[in-house]
Order: sequence, then C-alpha cells, then structure tokens
Amino acid sequence: MQRKPSNTPRSNSLVGDGLAAKFSVHSRGAGGIVELGESLPTDDSCVLFGLVTCIIGSGTFARTKYVMINLSGAACPPIRRMKWNEFKPEAHQVLGLDCVEFAAEARSDVTLEALIELLLRVCVSDDLGEAEISAASIRADLEEQARRAQAALRERQASVGAYTGPRTLLAMGKRLSVPEVVKLVHQPAGPLNWLLINANMELIEAGGGSVREMADHLDPSQVAFGMLRMGFGSGQFKRNYWLFIHWSGDVAAVTARGKANASLEKCKAALSPTQIDFFGATKEEVTVDVFIKKVVKYCCVDGETGKGESALSFEAFMEALQEDQKKLEEEFGLGSAGGGGQPVGSDFASLDVREAVRSVRDTKDPFNWVVIQPVANAKVGTATQAAAAPALKKAVDTTSAFADKQSPFGEFKLKKCPHPAVMKDVVSPGPLKAVETDDRSAPVIDPEVKVGKNGRADLMAAINKLP
Repeated sequence: MQRKPSNTPRSNSLVGDGLAAKFSVHSRGAGGIVELGESLPTDDSCVLFGLVTCIIGSGTFARTKYVMINLSGAACPPIRRMKWNEFKPEAHQVLGLDCVEFAAEARSDVTLEALIELLLRVCVSDDLGEAEISAASIRADLEEQARRAQAALRERQASVGAYTGPRTLLAMGKRLSVPEVVKLVHQPAGPLNWLLINANMELIEAGGGSVREMADHLDPSQVAFGMLRMGFGSGQFKRNYWLFIHWSGDVAAVTARGKANASLEKCKAALSPTQIDFFGATKEEVTVDVFIKKVVKYCCVDGETGKGESALSFEAFMEALQEDQKKLEEEFGLGSAGGGGQPVGSDFASLDVREAVRSVRDTKDPFNWVVIQPVANAKVGTATQAAAAPALKKAVDTTSAFADKQSPFGEFKLKKCPHPAVMKDVVSPGPLKAVETDDRSAPVIDPEVKVGKNGRADLMAAINKLP
C-alpha cells in the first residue's frame, strides 16, 4: 500500500510556557547531522538534547523521520550528568514524542554513519512497498536534503533586511493619532496588531509583535487599556480575533487604580469593536498560551489552516505573526534600513524554543536541526502553573495577647525529668501518704468538727415560699 508523504509537522502546541521556559536554544542550522555534530562542545562536559529532521526517499515513497539526539557527555561530572538527564522526558515532550532516540556520550559519536545505521533499522520496519532502502540511498538523501536546506537558508538571509532597530510605533519615531492606530489594528492584514492607551486616551505604544511585545510595555504600577489582534494561519486561511485588554497593575496605587478604572467604558468604546474581554494584573497572566486558551474558549473553529494544523494552535499563531511582521516591515520600510545585523537563526538567546522546534519539524522550512539545553536553576517536574500560584504565608492569630510579642518565658525545650521515682508515682498513683510540713498557709479542716441542724428554720421556710 502506497502512502503519501506528509509535510506537516506534528503539533507541539501542548508545550506550555512553563515547560518551554526550562530550555534554551543552544544552536540551530540547516546542515543536518554533520553540522549539528560540529556545533557540540568539544570537551563532552555537558548534557544536551537535539532534534534532526530526516527526509528519506522522494516522491510517493518519501518518509520524514524525526530523531532526538541525547548527548550525555562522558566528561560531565556524574552528579551534574544525572541531574541534567532528569530533564530527558520533558525534552522529549518539547522536541516531539514521535522521535526516534539517538543516544551518544561524546561529540565524536554524533556522525552521519551512526545516524544512517539507526535510520536503516527504523525504515526496514516500515511498509515501503516497492521502495528500496539502503545505507547508500539514505546517505544520498540526507546529503541532498542538507545541500538544498543550506541553499534555501542562504537565499532567505539574502532577502531579509539587516534592520535591528526598534519595531514599536513610538520607538520608531512614528506619530499617529489613536484613531489612526486603532484603524491599523482593526485591519485584518494591518501592520500593527496591538496598541495600549492610558485612561486619558493617550497612546502608550503599539506594534506588530503581538502578545510578548505588548507584555513588555505593561507597567505593574499603572492601569492601561488596549486592543490585540490575534491571528491564526496565513493567507486566505488566516482568521483574526480582536481582544479588548484591561490591565490593572498589581502594585498600582489604590486611588490611582480606582480613578483610571473609571475610564473603562470610555476607553473600550474608543477601541471597539472587539470580540473578547481580557483582564490582567500580573505579567504571568499575559502569555501566548493564556491568550490562545481564551480565544479557544470563546470562539468557534470553522476550519483548518493552510498547513492542516489545528486552527487555533501555537503553530498557526506563529504563522500569522510572521505574516504580520512582514507587513510591518513593508509598511514602515524596515527591510531597507541599514545595519549589520546577525544572520537569520543566529540569535539563539532570544529564540523561543517552541518556534525553533516548529521550524525544524516543518519540512518546508530550511532549518532541519536544533539543539536545546536545560536553563540554569530549572526544576524537573515543576507544575507549569506554580509560578502563578500565591505563596503560602504563615498564619498569625491577631487576637492573641502575645501575637506581636515574644514569650515571657523565653525560648525553652522540654527535657527528661531528673526525678524518675516521683514521675513513677504520678504515672501510676498509689494511696496518698501523710506528709509532715511546717506550711500553715493553707486552710486546715478540724477533724473533730460536726455538721448540725440549721438553726434558721423560719428563714429557710420563707426562702422556699418565694416565687
């Protein structure tokens, strides 16, 4: 049975911000396993995880295999190696659960020959019909894939401008009125996809970088209102949703917050029409994942994007964002600006892990390998929502007389009684014994005293008659 090749990368939209934040991009490229091996440290003193996309065959019999590289450096200290290898299940989730594992202990183990041997075993188990798979054919396919990908990457780098300056409206020196900016954001293919205003209807900033860029301009000590156009997909398959943003910083003064919030209806009317309302008070609430869930909850999906992915996935969002940024460059002439910027794909520090993985898994993108590493101080298995949870506080009883005071007895600890004989009698009490003492402070009962009849019979009778 013949199967058609799939050019659609499996979605990693389930990878949330918390999980993605545990890893950073070490390197990325288009030269296949050979280039990946050259990018690894020569001292084999670290633990890294990589992903390689391998296209085997052509036409009807083309197969796409994703290989996860697990480099556990032999020269890495044992404790550190064990600690970083605990991230392997989470790295597997980030890179894709459909990956074939390639384990290595040294840079020299990551070779084209070792990859061919692994792929040969995997491909033999597939139903390839009349296709003939051999080590020589796999080598030829991988070398041709790397050659074409590197050529495509060079072409992309040559076509992208070297502009590295600001990309937000006011930072670029553009002076547009609020109604003009609102009009650009309302356009389905406009160059701007977000804006923020204050309670006085003054523009704070606007741009085309969507959620993350907008979050950078939210001040925790201020109140702001805004609009965000969230797109999914590209071209004729693109669909947009407009959200009204109400930001009330968690450290804003109460009086200032109340005064600014009184302008809510006026500002919302100025930014209308919008479909979804969003309120946020902390930066942890303003993430791509949160906004995608918000859109999914309130909007109906009416189809698929051009790449066949879920219509409201992270991949579809990134696809729309790339289209928006190209429109921004065209509108404001950023692509023609001079500069000496870095080539596309070399700025690994600012590269989102999910976007890097998406580009490698997409067979239409020139990138075909990526290496990621756990970030410093990351914790294995930490819940992704832990950062948003409030910290536990010690409960204090304010009604207690000693709530704000130290104990009058000072600090003390219970110790074993030095008189075991006395404690034995307390635990197992026997008959009381007479004790001779000179203490006369307590009242003494005379054993000779006898209780007689009450001599006030008339008084007692009158008391009994009382109602």
